[in-house]
Amino acid sequence: KYYHDQLWLFTNESSLNEVIRLFDEWAEQYDQRHITFFVLFHSDHAGTEYNVPRPFARHFDATVCNLFPDVDKKSFKVLDVAAGTGLLGLELNKLGYTYIDALDMSQEMLNRAKNKKVYTKLICTAVNDQQINGIETAEYDALTCSSAVCAGQVQPSAFSEMLMMVKPGKEG
Repeated sequence: KYYHDQLWLFTNESSLNEVIRLFDEWAEQYDQRHITFFVLFHSDHAGTEYNVPRPFARHFDATVCNLFPDVDKKSFKVLDVAAGTGLLGLELNKLGYTYIDALDMSQEMLNRAKNKKVYTKLICTAVNDQQINGIETAEYDALTCSSAVCAGQVQPSAFSEMLMMVKPGKEG
């Protein structure tokens, strides 16, 4: 069975080891199954391969360009939280972002992300309310987290720490 058949297994009581084990098992088929699931359950895209991260990446890019009109995408530091196999990082790279770090709790997912050759650094750890070794406060210009704020993955309690990873905004 594929991961969407088992997402219901994740609850707030799921152990971190259980969640990591399942994502490690799903990693090999994740990219293809992720697209297949979306096509099967979203009739407006029936019969097409719909790249789930693409609209997220485009919206991210539009927002960055709006907030920072003179942005140099090649040096703009992005942290892809719950990066999985790197589907979002790949789309961001196509839009010109070249300094992207991946953070995910599953080493197997990160192994697949590494193969996409779009990440500067791969960080294998879960996100919670504690500072992550290897990530400095205000290290990143922006942070992404796509399809991962749910039971068993990124919990709302992690938001304050995630905000600490990003540089403060500019006024005016």
